Order: sequence, then C-alpha cells, then structure tokens
Amino acid sequence: MTRTILNEFNTPKYFWVEAANTSCYVLNRVILKLELKKTSYKLWSGKKPNISYFKVVGLKCFNINTNNNLDKFDLKFDVGIFLEYSFSSKVYRVYNNKTLCFEEFVHVAFEEI
Repeated sequence: MTRTILNEFNTPKYFWVEAANTSCYVLNRVILKLELKKTSYKLWSGKKPNISYFKVVGLKCFNINTNNNLDKFDLKFDVGIFLEYSFSSKVYRVYNNKTLCFEEFVHVAFEEI
C-alpha cells in the first residue's frame, strides 16, 4: 500500500516514512477481521472508527496562511501535498511547499480530480 501511495501522484520517494505511517493508519481503521467482523481499531479501543474525514493521500491541497504579516497582495493560502493523518486528532499533516516542512491543519481545501 505504501508503494501505491507514492506512485499514484508521483510523490517523491523521500516521503516513504509518511506514506508507511498513513498506510498503517488506514489499514487499522478499514480492514475487517473476517472471523469477528470488526476492525483492528474497534478491537483495540472498543469504539467504531470514524472514517468520514479520509481523503486521497498525495493530492495537492491548499491551506490558509496564518502569518500575521501579510501584505495586501500576498497569497492568503499556501500550496502543499497531503501525506499523513495526525495520530492525536482529526487534522491533516501537510507538507508545505513554501516552508519545506510538515504542518498540521484542520481546514484544508483539496484539489479533487
């Protein structure tokens, strides 16, 4: 699954760690145990997993620029690549092309195909 995440949108290979984390995160919430008819997440926590916030990994996304020093004609959004879900909450970890680092955002607009 990690190889598929990287190859689908020609994501650079040095993001393989994030792709592996995302594939484990998704597999724990989606794959059913056939004998028990439950996901691994439900067996572990006892709660049904919420997967309504799942998006396609590797898409170009736009997040609001929260820098307070914006001029009148500066962009109000940054372009990034969605690669990973946060393990602590329902936020998206996005690789920001402007700052060249990972940031967590709640409100992200995805470029759907």
